[in-house]
Amino acid sequence: MALEVRKLAEESARAAKDVGGAIEDVRGGVTAAVEAIHAGETRVRDVGGIAGEADQALQDVLGGIGSLASLVDALAATSQQQAAAMTALLTAMGEVETLAAGSADSAAEAAGAVTEQHLALQRIADTSRQLSDVAERMRGAIVRFSVIGRRHDTAEYVAIRRPQ
Repeated sequence: MALEVRKLAEESARAAKDVGGAIEDVRGGVTAAVEAIHAGETRVRDVGGIAGEADQALQDVLGGIGSLASLVDALAATSQQQAAAMTALLTAMGEVETLAAGSADSAAEAAGAVTEQHLALQRIADTSRQLSDVAERMRGAIVRFSVIGRRHDTAEYVAIRRPQ
């Protein structure tokens, strides 16, 4: 029985040794698991920091987009004002064009009227010269007829007979 007790003691020692090895393996596994958990926690914290930075970057982008939208609105309002000013300018230019065309027509009419008046004055001057010539001939004829009954030394007779 001593032999059996010894065998049992040896088997118990081997079993204790195997259990100790298994416990050591479990401890190693637990330690590795704890280290893996700590590494995962660090990664999660790093991801959380990156997520926070990404969130801040997105907030900055959104703020920039809001500023850009305000600038676009201001630009659109300015463009509308410029379009209205250009429309008013085009209207004014159309009115100036109409006035200029009217002035040109009036100037053309005035030039035509001046030309007609000039031609009419020339015809009047020509007619006046013709009338003057006719009047001079008539005066000469009248003086000749009236001189017969008068003396030849009258002023009219002398004026007609005087060489010119």
